[in-house]
Amino acid sequence: MAALAACVMVACGGGSSSSGVAANSADAGDYQAGPGPIGGTALYSDFRTGRKLVLHQRDALAVTPAILRDRLATMEVALDAFDGVFLRLPNTTDALMKPAAVSAATIAADLEPLYALRPTRLKHNFAVVTVQRDLDAFDDWTTVLANLSRLARIARDAGLTGIVIDNESPAGLRSIYPYDVKQDTKSVEEYHEATRRVGRMLMQAIAIDFPDAVVVVLRGPAGAEPKTPSNLVNCESRDPNLVYVEAPCGPTAATLLGSFFAGFVEGKGARTLLVDGGTDYGLRTAEQFAAAATWRKTTLASAATASQFIPDTLRDAWPLAVTASFGLRELDGAHGNLLPNDPALFAGTVRAALVAADTFAWASFNTVDMTQVVASNPWATAARRGKAAALSPTMRLASSAPGSGTGLMAQYFGQIDESELAQTIVDPYIDNV
Repeated sequence: MAALAACVMVACGGGSSSSGVAANSADAGDYQAGPGPIGGTALYSDFRTGRKLVLHQRDALAVTPAILRDRLATMEVALDAFDGVFLRLPNTTDALMKPAAVSAATIAADLEPLYALRPTRLKHNFAVVTVQRDLDAFDDWTTVLANLSRLARIARDAGLTGIVIDNESPAGLRSIYPYDVKQDTKSVEEYHEATRRVGRMLMQAIAIDFPDAVVVVLRGPAGAEPKTPSNLVNCESRDPNLVYVEAPCGPTAATLLGSFFAGFVEGKGARTLLVDGGTDYGLRTAEQFAAAATWRKTTLASAATASQFIPDTLRDAWPLAVTASFGLRELDGAHGNLLPNDPALFAGTVRAALVAADTFAWASFNTVDMTQVVASNPWATAARRGKAAALSPTMRLASSAPGSGTGLMAQYFGQIDESELAQTIVDPYIDNV
């Protein structure tokens, strides 16, 4: 904790850091620590071998540690394609990023249902932390940093694989300049630097106490870059009157989203795995997923792109520091508000995402509670088939009439007004293969 205090002393925002982190009273008192990672540090190396699939239940269906404990036995049978779960902590997920101290005992109470678990499949679980709007980049983040440090230590001891920074949540990051910041007299360049500093401190707060953590920032930086191809990511702002195929995203006011992630790159520890979460739900084909991964890991940080929020000092380090993941949804479209997806099509999406991802993809469900399905559920079956295909180079998910224009993808795209779908290039002969 003393090292984190030093980090805050030199890098905190405009407020005072005189209270320090090590002396914070929220660390006082007894709490029950967890047993540590199952199998020791092998848990972390196993995750890094790749091709993992993690479950994310949204909103009212969110999985808590207690739900995972109570349903683990049936989940491990029905969801045999999944390797872990994003966990909402009932009392702390929405509190940790607020400028009020969250005690170690409160965090431990949220995670304690995991302490006695010995999962055989669902071993790679993550604590979700939602970014809140209380603080501006120039405010004092000392209390938030201390909260994250406590979470990191307790999550490590609870056997978690990592922490998810949910900057996609409605509360959200103050990312829009100048409309969403507190000090609009400061320049966008000053806000880029201050927001990057916040990201760096948050990453360091986690890495100090949980050096092997997988840190997932759900909303990556690519959508904030005007040159990003709009068919590869969810652009942060788009002209609704234009049909986006391969056109660039164009200027966006949400430029600080990029600086936030760049700070995580700066603060990454040597053993920490930093993941661009990839909340770009409109991708479908293997080519799209591969191109999106290349853009986010390499092209975005290149000198040719010259992104405003990536300093020259980070460009060479970026490709090795950033790993690409992908979010998949059972609701389709760039914002999950168009047509329902199709389970058979979902299998091909899972396959393509896992092949392109560095370590894992995560499947997000709004309407289906996957914690209570049986093994024959269409979505569980689709995930199983998609993962098996990703793990087997010779396995293909061919349609009944390949190349005919009547396969799943062709039928699906035939229902859509392309002007409403931001990320998909229509090909009348595309097939789910």
